[in-house]
Amino acid sequence: MDQPSQNFGINWKNLEVVKTFLQTCVQEVSINGRQCVSLRPNSWNKVKIVLEETRSVTFSQKQCKNYYDYLKEKYQVWLSITQKTGNVYDPATNTINMKNIEWDEYIKAHPKAAKL
Repeated sequence: MDQPSQNFGINWKNLEVVKTFLQTCVQEVSINGRQCVSLRPNSWNKVKIVLEETRSVTFSQKQCKNYYDYLKEKYQVWLSITQKTGNVYDPATNTINMKNIEWDEYIKAHPKAAKL
């Protein structure tokens, strides 16, 4: 009755896990499309299966959806900064060039940008 032990939970700080997650999400969107602003239920199941098989972790589809929503929100904040007038984003160095006072003002207006 010895079964291989699996880790419960997923480490989203592991870049390989995130890469697998994003690749699988993109693949599912290209195959099955979206449902409103998210993946379809059967696509979430596929993402879950792929991560469990490749990363030997156990977790819920809700955890995947929550992380997807987190990444989407983070991307939207990043996108708004990179499209800000004044060319504050430098794609060559992948940095945002703002003075500290500008950052402080931007974060006051957009609190979610503080994570960047």
